[in-house]
Amino acid sequence: MQTERADRSQWTGADYAEWVFGRKKPQQWRSNPHFMRILSIDGGGIRGVVPAVALAEMEEKTGKPISDLFDVICGTSTGGLLTLGLAYPQDGANWTTYPQRPRYSAQYILDVYRTRGQQIFSRRKRHRLRTLNGLIGPTYETRGLEALFAEMFEDTRLRDAIRQVLITTYDSENRLPYPLSSSTHQSDDSWQRGRGYELRMRDVAKATSAAPTYFAPHKVLTGASSYLSALDGGVAANNPSQYGVMEAQARVGDCSMLIVSLGTGAKPKQFTYDEIRHWGLAAWVQPVIDLLGSATSDTTHQLLNFFINGILPRPGEDCLQTRIQSDADWDVNTQSEADLTNDRGRWTRYLRYQPQLHSANAKMDDVTPKNVDALARDARRHLDEHSEDFSLLCDFLSASAERKPVSPPDWGAATDPRFDLVTAWRNDPAGHRKRTPVRNSFGGTDEVP
Repeated sequence: MQTERADRSQWTGADYAEWVFGRKKPQQWRSNPHFMRILSIDGGGIRGVVPAVALAEMEEKTGKPISDLFDVICGTSTGGLLTLGLAYPQDGANWTTYPQRPRYSAQYILDVYRTRGQQIFSRRKRHRLRTLNGLIGPTYETRGLEALFAEMFEDTRLRDAIRQVLITTYDSENRLPYPLSSSTHQSDDSWQRGRGYELRMRDVAKATSAAPTYFAPHKVLTGASSYLSALDGGVAANNPSQYGVMEAQARVGDCSMLIVSLGTGAKPKQFTYDEIRHWGLAAWVQPVIDLLGSATSDTTHQLLNFFINGILPRPGEDCLQTRIQSDADWDVNTQSEADLTNDRGRWTRYLRYQPQLHSANAKMDDVTPKNVDALARDARRHLDEHSEDFSLLCDFLSASAERKPVSPPDWGAATDPRFDLVTAWRNDPAGHRKRTPVRNSFGGTDEVP
C-alpha cells in the first residue's frame, strides 16, 4: 500500500479501506470500531429504475449482494420496495448462520420494474368512472400493488429482514413522520409494535407507497385497538438518509459512517416560470406532489452535504459528492493521539448519486416501456460520467466488508434465539475471522462466521 500523500490519488478502494480501518499505533483507530455503512434510497414511483440500475451495477462490480455491503438500508416509497427486496431472506433460511442470503438481487427488482410497472399503476374502467379519472378519488387502484407485494414478501415480518432496515411513512392523523424499523432498540413490547417490528413486509411496502392522489392511504394495525393511517414516506422524507444516520446511531451510538444516498433522478428545467405562472389548483394537484418530494430530497441532501462533507453550495447550485476520497481525510494524520479518540477522529462521508433525466419523463407513473428504458439509460449515463468514483466506492465497500463484516440485524430481546449472534457481534464487531463457505443465490459461495 502506498504511504505518501502525493501517491494517494492513485489509491484503489481497497487501499483506502485499509487506510480507514488501519491503525497508526495499536491504540489508535482511524475510524471507530463500530463503523456503519448506510444505504439510503429515495422515493419516486417508477423512477425506482434509476437506483435499481446503480445497485445492480454495484452487485456486479463487487460480486456481493447489497446486504453484504451495508449495515443499515433505508428507503422511501419505491426505495422502500428496493430496501425490503434487498433484505428479504432466501427460502429455507437458517437463522443460526450469519450472514443470510437475500432472495432477490438488485437486477431481479430492476426486472420487476420493467415487467410489472404497468400492474402497479393500473386502474380498471369502473375505477376511472367512479373517481372521475382521479378527480374525486385516488388515481389508481391498489389491487396490482397488493398482488405484487403479496407475491414478493408473502407473510414475512419486518423483523425477519436479514439486514437492519428502516422504511419511512407519514401518519396522516397525528401529522407526524412514522418510520418503521426492523430493529427494536429496546425490548419493550409496546416499542416493538410502535416501530413496526411485527408488521408484515407487504403492509410496510404498501404503507410507504401510499402517495397522495395516486393511491389511497393504507390502514396498518399496530395493536389490538390502534392503527396507523399511513401515507407515502415521501411526504416527510423522500431522501431518508437522515433516518439512516438516526438508525445507526440509535444502535451503536456515535460512530464512523459512510452514507451512500441514491436518488431517483431529477428533470432539469422542469417547472419553468413561463410554464407554471398561470397554473391554478387543477393544474398543480399532481405536479405539486412530485415537486415537494424533490424538494424534501434536495433539502436533506444539502444539509447532510454541509454538516458531514463541509460543502456549502451557492444558491441554485447542486453539489454532488460522489468521490469517497477527500482532502479533509488527510487531516486525520495531523491529529493528536487524544483527538483520535473523540468525534474529530471519526471518519464520516456522505455520497449522493442523483442523475439528471435528459431523455426520460420524470412523472412517477409513466410506466411505458419507452420511459422505463429511458430511465435506465439516464441512470447508466450518470454512472458512466462518475465511473471512476463509482468503481472506487464499490472497491471500498467490497474491501471494507472483508475487514469488518456487516452487522446482523438488531434482533429483539434475550428471548429471541438469534440474540446471541447480536451479542457476539457487539462484543467483537471486527472479530469474524473463522469462516465457512456456503452456497448463495448469486452463483457462487459466501462466507459466514
